[in-house]
Amino acid sequence: MPLPVDSPSRRNSTSRFVDRIRSLGETPRRHLTAGPSPAARPSNLTAAATSLRRRLSGEAPSPPLHRPAAPAAPTAPAQQRLAAEASRYASKAAATSQQRLAAQERLTAHHLAGGHARVRPASPSPAPRRDPLPPARAVDGRGSPPPRASPPRRVGSPPLRASAGRGSPPPRGSPPPRRSPVAVPVGGVGSGPSTPSLSPAGLKVGIVLMTRKPHRFDWWLRYHRSLGICRAFVHVEDTPELVKLLATPEFADFVSVTTASDLSEDALRPDSQDNYYTLMARQERQVRRAVSECRALGIDWLFHVDDDELLHFEEPFSSIVKDLAPSPVGCVVLTNIEAVPTALECECVFENITSFTSQKMLAYRNGKSAGRCATSNWHGPHRFTGSYVVVPTSRACLLHFESCLYEGWRNKFLKHRDIDEKKKEAIPFPFYRDSISLFQKDGDGGRDEARWKAFYQRRKIDHFKEVPGSQRMRLRLTDHPEPMI
Repeated sequence: MPLPVDSPSRRNSTSRFVDRIRSLGETPRRHLTAGPSPAARPSNLTAAATSLRRRLSGEAPSPPLHRPAAPAAPTAPAQQRLAAEASRYASKAAATSQQRLAAQERLTAHHLAGGHARVRPASPSPAPRRDPLPPARAVDGRGSPPPRASPPRRVGSPPLRASAGRGSPPPRGSPPPRRSPVAVPVGGVGSGPSTPSLSPAGLKVGIVLMTRKPHRFDWWLRYHRSLGICRAFVHVEDTPELVKLLATPEFADFVSVTTASDLSEDALRPDSQDNYYTLMARQERQVRRAVSECRALGIDWLFHVDDDELLHFEEPFSSIVKDLAPSPVGCVVLTNIEAVPTALECECVFENITSFTSQKMLAYRNGKSAGRCATSNWHGPHRFTGSYVVVPTSRACLLHFESCLYEGWRNKFLKHRDIDEKKKEAIPFPFYRDSISLFQKDGDGGRDEARWKAFYQRRKIDHFKEVPGSQRMRLRLTDHPEPMI
C-alpha cells in the first residue's frame, strides 16, 4: 500500500528530489510528466514536484510530457562536476587496461613455463611425411607431436657455396648471414688447439653423442670445434682405435671420453641382438651424465646428435636463442634434412656430398635438439625436457648423412638380421625394415655382394632422383667453418 502524500517519508523524499533538481540547474526530463498540450505542461520545479507526488500517491499519471526543444545548459558547477566524473571514469578505464595487459603477460609466461603441459608416453617416431614444416612456434615440449621438416628455402639449383660463408660468396640477391667475429684456432694432428673461447654473447655450448665405428670422426670433431662447440662428450662402443685418436693432443682438451665393451655383462650391453631398442637406454645414460658435467663446467646448452649428423647454422646460435628461446624455454629444436648420396663409396661423405633435401626422407624427420643445461634433461633421443621452439631451416638445421656409404649401410643393418619379427615390424621406417629383411633372406649377397649393392643403389641412391632441384639445398662443407655459436 503506498504511503500518504503528506507522510514525513514522502515529504523528505520529495524534498531531496527537488534539491537535486535545483543543484543541477536543469529539468530531469526522464522523471517529468505532462499534459496533452503545451499549455498544460509544468513550467517550473513546483509543477514537476507535484507531478511526482501524484505518481507516488498512486493517482493516475498524466500523459507523457514532450521533450523540451532545447534543454537548458548546465551551470558552471555542474560542468565542473561532470568533468571530474569523466576524468575518474577515464582513469579507471586506463587502470583496467593496464591490469588486463599485466594479466595477459603473466598468462603468456605461464604457458611458456609449461604450465599447461600434457605429458604423453614416449612412442616411436612416426612414418615420414611429405608436407612442409610450419613457422617456428613456442610450445610445450613434453610429449608434443614432432615437427615436420620444411622444404629447402632455395629455389632452383643455385651454385655451390662454402658452408658458413668461408669460400664462395652467397648467392646474389640474398643478404649475407650474420657472422661471429670469434676466431677459433684449428690445428693439424698433434698441434693441440685450445678449447674455443666464449661466443660474443658469452654462450657456452656442448655436444653429446654415442659412437661405434664412425666414418671420419676426426673430421666430425674438427668441424664442430671450429663451429664454436666448447666440449664434446663422447661415449665409445666397440672401437678401441677411436679411443687412441681422442687421446691425441689435438682432441684431448676438447673431448670427455667414456667407453663400453661388447663383452660387458651389463644388461644394456651393445652386442644385444635387439640393439635398436637398447640403444635408447644407453643414450639416456650418456646424456644425463653429460648434463651433469655441463652444469659443473658452466656450459649453457647441450646438443644431442649422432656421429653421422652435423650442426649447420646460417647465423650464430646465440642470436637464435636470444630471438626464439628466452628463459624459461628449455629446448631448441633443429629440423633435420637428409644428405643425398650419388655413389656407393667416397673418401669423406661430409665433403663429397653437396645436396640435401627434406623430401622423400628415409629416416626420422622430427629433428634433434639442444637443452638448457641449468633446467632441462633427457626427454628421449630428439628432445630435452621443458617447453621448446623449432628453428626455421632458413636459420639453422641438422644435416643427416643417413647410410650414405654402402659399407656403413651394410654394417648397420647386417647385425640386426636376427632381430625378432615383431620388433622388426615395429620399426617405423620402411627403408630400415626392408634392409633388415634383405639380410635375413639373402645370407651372402651373391658374388661380390652384387645383390646387396643393387638393393642399396635402387633404394638409397636412385630413391632421391625424383626430388627436383628446387627442393634441394646445396652446400659445400669444410672441416673449418666459421664460428657460429
